[in-house]
Amino acid sequence: MREMNLTDIQNVSIEILGVIDEFCTKNDIMYSLGYGALIGAIRHKGFIPWDDDIDIIMDRANYTKFISLFNDYKGYRLYAPELHNCYHAISRVCEMKNTLVWKYYKWNNETNGVWVDIFPYDYIPTRDGGTSIRNAADLCYAACKAHIGFSRNFGILQNLSNLKEFIKHGYLCRERAIKKYLNELNQQDEYSKDTIRNYASPYGLKDVHSSQIFDNYTRAIFDNLNISIITNYDVYLKKIYSDYMTPPPLDQQIRGHSLNKFYWI
Repeated sequence: MREMNLTDIQNVSIEILGVIDEFCTKNDIMYSLGYGALIGAIRHKGFIPWDDDIDIIMDRANYTKFISLFNDYKGYRLYAPELHNCYHAISRVCEMKNTLVWKYYKWNNETNGVWVDIFPYDYIPTRDGGTSIRNAADLCYAACKAHIGFSRNFGILQNLSNLKEFIKHGYLCRERAIKKYLNELNQQDEYSKDTIRNYASPYGLKDVHSSQIFDNYTRAIFDNLNISIITNYDVYLKKIYSDYMTPPPLDQQIRGHSLNKFYWI
């Protein structure tokens, strides 16, 4: 195996994004770039130069349609908690033939290649504002991290961090954690149709938005692709990042997933 560099990872990610866009266009599924990928499209017309992943966002209706139809489209494998092959509260489309990723937390039991993340947004239940769902999503992530284990690929500091997670969370059952998350999603009775939330978001309450952000879509250049984005991207990005058009200082321009190890096979 040969280790992939950042350009390699970005190129394979763009390849996956093109496949997802093709599939969504054929099946009338609405989606948008999200988070850093959306900033990249607006600010750089492609990847943020130091970024190493692509995030896609969908409302729950389009997300449900996507996971029910994708079915390893063109050999790219979909992992989703609803398909019982993923223990994280998001979904991923993986390239399976040419790449391999040494994962720094065990979000599934299989060997995967480079992936693109897909985040569903849900209406917020009026009972508790989504707190119980968010807690269940956090538990899924904690359970995955408790299963990391130790490896010379991680180095001393990461292995110490893994040990800390194991002591903190124990050997949590990932199956029970993801089942609890799905149950919490499905057992709410009343929802606010005005607000939506990504319960697996690292940005917490900053990532709560008006549901109208998913009402309209446009297209933007992302490297060599013409990709779908929400028309109200400015409102969405300012809510999460404030001044998203100004790059961060040089010491903060770092890869977000450097703990993963990427290889050509």
